[in-house]
Amino acid sequence: MKRRWVYSGLFLLLLVLGTVLAYVLPHEKEIETTLSGLQRSFSEDEDVVMEVTIRGTAKYRYFTMNEFEGEFTFSESSHPWNGKHLLIRFHNEEGDVSLFEKGNQLNSMQHGGDLSTNNFEEILILFYEEGSQPRINKFFVAPAQNREESVELSEKLSEGTWFSEVEWDR
Repeated sequence: MKRRWVYSGLFLLLLVLGTVLAYVLPHEKEIETTLSGLQRSFSEDEDVVMEVTIRGTAKYRYFTMNEFEGEFTFSESSHPWNGKHLLIRFHNEEGDVSLFEKGNQLNSMQHGGDLSTNNFEEILILFYEEGSQPRINKFFVAPAQNREESVELSEKLSEGTWFSEVEWDR
């Protein structure tokens, strides 16, 4: 009988220790996905359907994503993020996007925008205009194929972020 209590206590201790370690230790997850979405402009009545392919590594700690490093490749070949390496640091529900030229990460960083995502299954990106931080002129939301879907998903993904005050349906 005493042995059963010792084994039960030891099992319970290992279970608690394992849970604590799983919570505290960081882990990584490879991301490779393609989403079809809508790029919209705040200043012009311009909606463009395009795809984005996301490849990289998401780093998690305390069961939340705190960093992503990789590439976003947009189907529009002239998109300014194509050919750049991204580092996204997450704070609360939003990510701060830094862009680097491939192969030249020293002194080539620029702020690319802000991002909110649901494990890269749904994504909202606010693009900064080149050379004019913090002016945001365009955004991309996926998966969405029309204005109504983009507004609904943008409102959902921006909830709890500084960009929740944006009027997505203008």
